[in-house]
Amino acid sequence: MLYLIGLGLNEKGISKQGLEALDKCKKIYLESYTVDFPYSIEELEKVIEKKIIPANREKVENLSIVEEAKKENIALLVYGSPLFATTHITLIQEAK
Repeated sequence: MLYLIGLGLNEKGISKQGLEALDKCKKIYLESYTVDFPYSIEELEKVIEKKIIPANREKVENLSIVEEAKKENIALLVYGSPLFATTHITLIQEAK
């Protein structure tokens, strides 16, 4: 299962439902190329209490995350709303 989770505008902006989904995930990626984060990965890791793997453009666009999600629960965290970028919409389409 692939979870595409929006983080809101600060490190505490993730929803309760998003946190519940992260509890199920084997790996958590952070899309780290479309925006300069106003907080650090370490601050976010304190909130979600799990290790985060930065994902650059190549990692997200080559669809390897979709392939991983066929075998285990994977999350891709996105600053703000995850449905503004066409790359994220493509991920959803490929996952279906």
